[in-house]
Parts: sequence; structure tokens; C-alpha cells
Amino acid sequence: MARVLLALIALSFGWPSPPHNALAGVNTRPPPALAAQPAASLCDQSLAIPPTECAALVTIYTSTGGSTWINATNWLSLSSPVAPCDWRGVICEGGHVAALELAANRLSGPFPPSLADLPFLTRLALANNRLQGIVPPNICALAKRGGSADLAYNALDTRRADTRACLDRLDPDWATTQTVAPRRLLPTAFELNAIQLGWAPIAYSGDSGFYEISYATTLDGPYTLHGRTTDRRASGYRLDTLAPGTTYFVQVRSITPAHGNQPDALRSDEALTVVVTSAVQKILLIVYFPADNDLAPYVPMVKGRLRFGSQFNPNVRVVMLSD
Repeated sequence: MARVLLALIALSFGWPSPPHNALAGVNTRPPPALAAQPAASLCDQSLAIPPTECAALVTIYTSTGGSTWINATNWLSLSSPVAPCDWRGVICEGGHVAALELAANRLSGPFPPSLADLPFLTRLALANNRLQGIVPPNICALAKRGGSADLAYNALDTRRADTRACLDRLDPDWATTQTVAPRRLLPTAFELNAIQLGWAPIAYSGDSGFYEISYATTLDGPYTLHGRTTDRRASGYRLDTLAPGTTYFVQVRSITPAHGNQPDALRSDEALTVVVTSAVQKILLIVYFPADNDLAPYVPMVKGRLRFGSQFNPNVRVVMLSD
């Protein structure tokens, strides 16, 4: 027999929010005294380019793990009269930074927004690095200048249609080689001891990539690795050996091993969903909402929240009563 729960509203149903997740080479590190200086003071002297552009380069270096780059020859050194145009990968024209050629150099972290402080930049080559997360809208400045970019084989994404359009102009196939999380991760079937998951596969399916599935009983973890798919063409996974009637938080990541010109493995941010296994005993939730007088307009909202909060719980049947 089902257990019966009675509720008198005002109720507020919430949904957990996702947590916002060596090769040998030449790496000429800057002297410690120079590395410790802020970008503005480091560039506050006579240079081959404006100090603001020099500061932008220093910020790019520090924000992308410059001390661990494969090749950082001359970076942060200002001993040359042409500095920083002699920094490895920096190409200057007419007294300004015109191009950055830093592909396959182990740049890591978020896409550097300080690129917007290089107003004469027309060429950006950052393929085969470990840049991850959302590309900021200021990348559109490069597109408006008629520039070009190579951003392949990173872990970059965008949620904005206008930013995506700019990226498509700069690098038409950029999105086909990004290690990103799958979209629309949801439970598709429920069992006592298992959940069938489903998702939309990402565009990048090559280079021996796969999805990694982890789970926890609390949002903050710790998460236990359950398994992985054979490849990234997979659109689902059976999460088994679970306990009946239990809530689980499930993370799915995309993984790309090191390959070719990509010296490092890439891990995407996580896609997150919340699932509940079937229980032996079901629950009947009866909700009474006094919708007379001024509360009547809120009936659709309450119904919607009840439906949203229970649609992926196989153990609950909701009955709403109102007058």
C-alpha cells in the first residue's frame, strides 16, 4: 500500500542547481622578480607596443598557466628593445600585436577575456590547448575586424547565439572539435536498483573520446566513478547497483585522451541531473491549496511546480485539491 502524505500549501518546490566544473618541452620561465610584478607595472616603460597591449599579454600569460606552458621563450622578459614582440608566439605589425600563435602549448583555464585589449589583433591560433568554459562575447571584436582564429581541440562552448555567430565567422568548424558536456541529460527509465540515462551526444566523436559517469547521494559529493562509455557516439548509459528508493546526483563528462598535436587529455565541465530509483513502497502526495479570493491566479504556477518537482520521481503520485 502506498504511503499518503498530506500537505497544506504554501509550498515551494525547488530543483537543485548544478555546481557551477608531461610532455618534455622548452619552457623558459621569467625571472621570479619579473613574474611577481603586476602587468601594469611590468609594462610601464618604453616598449615596442603600447603598455596596454603589453599588459594584456601579461594577463593572458598569468591567466592561462604561463609557468606551465610547453614553450614560453622570452615571455615577461623586457631586456630586448623589441619586447614583447620577441615573446614566443607574439607577432607585431606597425607597433601593435597583430597575431598570437600559441597552438599546442598547454594553455589552460578559461578563455582569456583580456584578448579584447589587443585592438589590432587579427589572427588568433590557440588550437590543441586546455582552454575550457564559455567564450566571452568580446571575441566578436576580432570577428568585426575581419580576423581569423583556430580554436580547435579545446573544451570551449558558448550559450549565446550572437557569440556563436562570431565564432563561426572566425573558425567555421570550431564547435566540431570541442570536448564539452553532453546536453539534455535526463533519466529515461527507472528500476529498483538502476536508472537508464539518456543525453544528446556532442558533435566531437573522434580521437578515442568517451563519456565518464559518476554519482553521489549529495549534491556536493564526493562523487564515485561508475563507468564510461565505449565512445562518444553513445547517447545513454545504465547506472546500476543502486539502492531502491534513493536519490542520486549524476554527473556526465566528456573525456578526450591526449592525441596527435594535443599533448594533454581534456575533461569537460559536468552535465548534472538528479534521479530517484524505484521504491518498493510508493508515495501518494495529496496537496490542498486554498485558492479562493486572491490566490486563484496562482493555481497554474503551483500545479506547474508540483509537476516539475515530481516528473522524474517514479515513486510519487501527486493529487492536488483546491477550492
